[in-house]
Amino acid sequence: MGTRLVNLTPLTVRIKASKEPDAPIITLEGCATPAKLSVTVMEADSVNGMRAVRNVFGPVENLPDPCENTLFIVTLPVGERFGCRHGREDMIGPNTNDAEYIVNEKGARVIDYCYGWVRY
Repeated sequence: MGTRLVNLTPLTVRIKASKEPDAPIITLEGCATPAKLSVTVMEADSVNGMRAVRNVFGPVENLPDPCENTLFIVTLPVGERFGCRHGREDMIGPNTNDAEYIVNEKGARVIDYCYGWVRY
């Protein structure tokens, strides 16, 4: 049995095993309560007369404790802030540096799928 993958992002993640045309694509649906950094919003000096705020990031929310044989798919901010530098070896994200793009129904260029993972 392989490692269990749990998507803790709000987005559907699609990963293709390799660049071979018939390589399988795995699809992991987004999470209703994603792991995210807590944030405190503080007022800051205005910019050209418009209101500005400063986001102060705190602890991660909705991140489960480590679980045997499980990797958690998280956003880059969560992975960078709480990954291996803080003793968590169980966080990964899609390798968006190597991806295939499509144009969606609104005309925006979006990622269709990525090739592999990033370990945080």
